[in-house]
Amino acid sequence: MNELTILENGIVPVYTTDKGDRVVDGRENIYARLRKHTDFEGFFVDVCKLKTQFSKSKLKNLHDIMDLFAENPFSRSAIVYIKDCILCEGVLPFNRHPERKSEESSKKQEIIKRFHAIFPAYSLLGCEVSVTGIGRIDLLATEVATGRYVIIELKAGGKNPSQQLVAYAFAYDDPILIGISEIPISKNNRISDVTYYTFEELGI
Repeated sequence: MNELTILENGIVPVYTTDKGDRVVDGRENIYARLRKHTDFEGFFVDVCKLKTQFSKSKLKNLHDIMDLFAENPFSRSAIVYIKDCILCEGVLPFNRHPERKSEESSKKQEIIKRFHAIFPAYSLLGCEVSVTGIGRIDLLATEVATGRYVIIELKAGGKNPSQQLVAYAFAYDDPILIGISEIPISKNNRISDVTYYTFEELGI
């Protein structure tokens, strides 16, 4: 098995094969980009952006170099969480299938048409709202009583909306986070700050 090492200059991550050969295969570009972050928030947002753009092979590169950031400058527990998020992106890449996107779009349009009936406490502001450097929020609303922003992420299939919701939350002050999926998200894979629904529970 290949072992992740660092060249003598302490900058470029490479792989050392079983035969002792050092191989540089593009990981240095990812590492050079991410090592510029000194705060975890910026680092996390950048990783989220990368993992939604990468192919499966590049996701493995991203996953493997995360160990270089454990404890220096970030905690190992935080890096373990990010590695799990990257693995989920590779194992359940529903976002890369056109049929999934089409299904999500159809569900989204139905929710938009019935938004007030489904979420009477919220006022819809827009859909596909861009968050610089991260992606687009499926539905953005405000809570009528408090004015708090409400971020709603839709997922066809069994993909967990939590990762994107947490990433989007950095752009807003104490937002309400709602994840809607086709398949229920198991309790072990839920985040306490997110309210979860299935399309069926909402009558969609």
